[in-house]
Amino acid sequence: GCPSASSGYSVTISNAELYTITSLFGTRTGILWETPSAEDGVITNCMLGRFNCAGILARDTGGGVDCNLYISDTFVRNCIAGLFVQKNSEFLRVCNNTFVRNFYGILTRGGNTYVSNCGLDANRIGLQVDNEEGSNGGHVILTASDPKIDGDILVDGVSTLNLYLNDGSSFTGAINPDGEEGEVYVEIEDGSTWILTGDSYITSLTCSAGSIDLNGYKLYVSGTEYEEGTASEGTEIEWTASSSGNNGNTPPSGDMPGGTPPERPESGPSGQG
Repeated sequence: GCPSASSGYSVTISNAELYTITSLFGTRTGILWETPSAEDGVITNCMLGRFNCAGILARDTGGGVDCNLYISDTFVRNCIAGLFVQKNSEFLRVCNNTFVRNFYGILTRGGNTYVSNCGLDANRIGLQVDNEEGSNGGHVILTASDPKIDGDILVDGVSTLNLYLNDGSSFTGAINPDGEEGEVYVEIEDGSTWILTGDSYITSLTCSAGSIDLNGYKLYVSGTEYEEGTASEGTEIEWTASSSGNNGNTPPSGDMPGGTPPERPESGPSGQG
């Protein structure tokens, strides 16, 4: 099926409200962003819902091109994936967005993605970093400042994640509950919390004594079981941003914008929640 909006080359999509009735024919995407050229794109202040593929789909933005996609102040709900980053796509900055009641809040099979101050609420899987058959892996930096992250986080064996919980943010979920896979570093600032909903496996951990509620589950840090109520000092995962297509791209420059994620609306079209 055709996307509700699509773009290539340099473009800004803003102040759009896009919804669809669940389709019996084909797949539906709210915004499809793909580019054959070295141009940047911006998606801001949009509301998307009820797409049976993705609210936002980034496709073919890496490999042979050098471009960045900036997504901010956007609300996505009731999709298979709130944001779906396909293979050979990368260098996305995702800031101050809210992804609610999707199967995947964010599903990335691309290269380098920077996620800051986003709410991931009531998704079946909050974040999945899955490079499938890629050899370079996907690399994600996820920074939460005040919003809630709700849903498991899965990182495959060739990918990495640095997760930072700051400014009173909370994460309720498990990380790689089926066993150790890709490298995952978790850093929890005082006043922020992680409540486990399943056994979790990570590589390194920095936290104060009261930051983690095991909730009856087990947390393993590089194979060693974590003891609830203890502080930990770990080391973040270092990686050099490189294109999944090996074309020498560099990550987007500049600071993340400030602000807060958009509020969940009381109802969707025709009163649907």
